[in-house]
Amino acid sequence: MQKIFLILLLIVLPLVSSNILSLFWVPIWPLVEGNYEFTKVMAFNTISALLILLYGFKLYTHESSVHLGYKQYKIIIIIYVTLAFSTILSLSPLTSFFGTRDMGHSFLMFNNLIALYIILYNELHHHKHLKKHILPYVILGWVLVSGIGIKEFFIPSVDYGEFWSRLISTFWQANYVALYLLLIIPFLFKKCSLKHPVYLASTSIIVAAIILTKSYIGIAILIVYSLYYWQQKRNKYSYSVAIIGGICILVGFLLSLYFWIIPHEKLHSFISRWYIWETMLHIQFQDIKTLIIGNGLGTLGGVFDAYKAPELYIFENYGYHADKVHNIFLEIWYNFGLIGLGIFLYLVRELPSYQKKKSPHFHAIILALFFLFFHFASIVSYLLLIFYIASLAKKHPIPQRKIWIFWYVVLFFTFLSLSYSPRYYLSEVDAYKWNYELAVTRFHYQARNYYKQWDIDTGRSVDGYDSEAYFLANIYTGNDLVSDCHKLTYSYPSVENYFYCGETLEKFEFYETARSYYEKGIQKLPDLWNPESIYYRNIFTKNSINLNRFYSEKYGNIQEVLKKMWEIE
Repeated sequence: MQKIFLILLLIVLPLVSSNILSLFWVPIWPLVEGNYEFTKVMAFNTISALLILLYGFKLYTHESSVHLGYKQYKIIIIIYVTLAFSTILSLSPLTSFFGTRDMGHSFLMFNNLIALYIILYNELHHHKHLKKHILPYVILGWVLVSGIGIKEFFIPSVDYGEFWSRLISTFWQANYVALYLLLIIPFLFKKCSLKHPVYLASTSIIVAAIILTKSYIGIAILIVYSLYYWQQKRNKYSYSVAIIGGICILVGFLLSLYFWIIPHEKLHSFISRWYIWETMLHIQFQDIKTLIIGNGLGTLGGVFDAYKAPELYIFENYGYHADKVHNIFLEIWYNFGLIGLGIFLYLVRELPSYQKKKSPHFHAIILALFFLFFHFASIVSYLLLIFYIASLAKKHPIPQRKIWIFWYVVLFFTFLSLSYSPRYYLSEVDAYKWNYELAVTRFHYQARNYYKQWDIDTGRSVDGYDSEAYFLANIYTGNDLVSDCHKLTYSYPSVENYFYCGETLEKFEFYETARSYYEKGIQKLPDLWNPESIYYRNIFTKNSINLNRFYSEKYGNIQEVLKKMWEIE
């Protein structure tokens, strides 16, 4: 029973995606606007809830107890209370509780992850033999993900559009794959040698997959860790592996450079991280509540445009809108405030005390933290991280305590995730088909679907605050365009909103007012042509600016806006 549960947890759940589920007649892609992280989270919430509730039923029928070590229990309680507290005081409590269609990361998701941690801790602590058998299960999942990705990279079975040049496997996001695979590398390196051909072959497949993701950060971490590990383990086997691995990594890295025909694209993407972080710092210090407690999960998209750094119009296109921080530390700070960030840093500090620093568990988590300094995590990454932390349970007996009351609280919210997650997903499918009335009937907590039906008051109550979508919905009604545009740009003064109001007001013949909005929008754009401008003198802008990227048709044609502004009489 324990082995079956672990196989389901470590192989089936990480493989949950549109491609896999479509084999079982679940029509997932491309119905939710191609958003596969949301899809995977809803599938994770549903499947994990079934596993958790079945495990709880088994405990009940066998009259077994759930235990945690005293130290683990205190940490879990602190995390859970912080999670609950930040959700209640969130900028949008319902959004933080259920998640958004962009990511789906929510209180319910983390509740299920905590339940899985408790189960894993109990199983691995009370059934020591599982630790010897669990690594092959994990490696099998990684090899399947890598094999599917390599096959699809060279022989695609569907049109991957803009993702055609990078390995995305079942994740639909190359950086998710890179992080996912990096988490197993320390375990494989420990087992990898010429006398273990299965591990050697698995390592080769996974290393090849990391390289084909073309993630600069992932490849750089892989190379640095490889050099560190082989320097620490100098023997006849590791030298052989080092030569083979070094050649594969070097060839793969050169090939990946060859595939990157436009290096400015990657350079801009990297540089833009710093300006996203600059924006985040402005948000963090906007008020004491955001600084100390945070704004709650899933709410970043609602406030980002109000503080967006001007440089993002250069490096991330006109129209760029962030709902992810691209830095795990800033993300936790935004979601949970300094309180949550302090708890997270405490946990990182405590990791070496659980196990020796040479442990592959410890190495895997450190590699993940380096990677997540520049990226954001997928649900499968969280799943594997809690597996690693649960695996750090000490071998010798430690003080335990029963946690029945806490366990029942977790099970209650697990049941809610099972009840709401499938409905949330189906609601988004309906919304994608413009059937907003049915979407609201299936799931009542998505404000956007109310706005689409002109039910602005209900949408506002679901949002819980005056969101950008709320102001836009008021403009759509056309009742008082001038006043509503003023309210929108006052609260969310982005270039996009100024141009949108300019176009809307021009359409209804408010020409003078429209012109003023165009002018305000232009003034907020970085001046790349004036030699006296700080943006002109920026070394990255001056030497790497790509005008086709800055004037991207994907988001809007600023040149036409400039022309239109001067044509208005």
